Amino acid sequence: MIFPPTTNNNKYLVKIGIKDEIVSPDFEKKIKDSLGLKMVVSTSKFEKDYADKNQEVKLIGQSFNPEFLSLLSDRKVEFLPEFQQNEIQNLNWRAVLFQNETQTVSGLIDLEKVGTLKLKYGSQILDSVKLEKGKQHFNLSYPSFSVGKTNISLNLEEETISEIKYYSRTPPKLKILVLAENPDFETKMLSEWLGKNGHTVDVETIITKNTQNKTVINQNKAANYNIVFTTPARANNPVCQKTLKAGGGVFVFNLTENDLSIVNKSFSENFEIQRISQETESKLPNDLIGIPFGLKENKNHQKFNKWPISVSNKRVGITLISETYPLLLSGDSIIYRQIWGNVLQFLQPVQKNNIEIAAPIVRGLWTNIKFNNFDNSSAIFKTTNDTIFTKISPINSKTRIGKYVFRQTDWQKINDSLEVFVEVNAKPYLSFKQTKSIINSYDSKMTADTFQSNSSFEILPDWLRLILCIILFIVVWIEAKW
Repeated sequence: MIFPPTTNNNKYLVKIGIKDEIVSPDFEKKIKDSLGLKMVVSTSKFEKDYADKNQEVKLIGQSFNPEFLSLLSDRKVEFLPEFQQNEIQNLNWRAVLFQNETQTVSGLIDLEKVGTLKLKYGSQILDSVKLEKGKQHFNLSYPSFSVGKTNISLNLEEETISEIKYYSRTPPKLKILVLAENPDFETKMLSEWLGKNGHTVDVETIITKNTQNKTVINQNKAANYNIVFTTPARANNPVCQKTLKAGGGVFVFNLTENDLSIVNKSFSENFEIQRISQETESKLPNDLIGIPFGLKENKNHQKFNKWPISVSNKRVGITLISETYPLLLSGDSIIYRQIWGNVLQFLQPVQKNNIEIAAPIVRGLWTNIKFNNFDNSSAIFKTTNDTIFTKISPINSKTRIGKYVFRQTDWQKINDSLEVFVEVNAKPYLSFKQTKSIINSYDSKMTADTFQSNSSFEILPDWLRLILCIILFIVVWIEAKW
């Protein structure tokens, strides 16, 4: 026949479950019963007997190697991972950041009972959160206090359930001016802390009406200041306006209710506060105190999450905290760094040579890398044996985007002064990340090929085609007799 008849072949529409080697019998039975699967096989059994017979696949568990997953590239796949209770299901943090920048660790966990998650460096708790029983997301954060390779533990109560490894870069050294009416503990300890972090700090205080005292910490011949810290009474100093015009920032501390109008007038700002307590002071976290007011919302101002601090888009900032030096006296240097490190982040000029890499980085998977404000883009990223190729971001001409696959694990150099930690997929959430990434890479192909893959047709066998022809001729002959 010119157009041979065909029949729809449904063998590719059969569902089959494929389990990894560590999936529990209970989870396997639960999936099998809920989806009505008639068959669940191991990866080796599937490769041997079913690789060319089944189209729709249910992956049960998450520990599947890339070689096996490549067999499923043209099939419809549903991924059904298994996680035990109290086991991390997803975890994310920053692989690279500057010292004093905020490191955020977020994830998903299913708790057997109420518990506390803690980020710890040695015996010191950097941040913690109490979680209820059941599956829930969490977020923990702290200022990166170190320089170089850093290893933090994530603990559930006292048990370490994961490690957070990242590289903390040396921040650019700033030239800072501190203006105050008279020497006090707040000014002294802030200036010393800035100096210990490598910044040049000029401190000007008024001794008498016509006498000023100037102290210099770390000499710097730069002409302009990057940041000015000032009390309200000295906010009209010409250096403040000069610093702002040069792209720097100004921060006002030791503020009272009556001082806000001075700040707004000096810098053409519109900070607003509202009374939140009838007391003479307000109590803040970590035993700090502030004036009894809160900051009003303003779309042009960035408020800090935990503290009554706000920075405008002109890089002018204010704080309602009365004093922060008690944190250092009590040994709570992490919180002190959190406050003033964040202030530096918001006030300092735009940094050069910024790199953004999300962690965890898993060996063998594509890693997205963003580079911003680099002077020499051709020398951005050079490992021992390779160079990354980048393209300009469509939304920011100063940002370049690249992809890279790390082939080795542990600490890997990406240039002379920067390293990243590359994980092997030994942990359940990393196996999940690898399997999900590989399956997702096949999704676009499946979308285009869905109709073809689900609608396969076969030409009928010769003997059946002959019988159909005979029947057709008989019908025609009988119809002619009628």
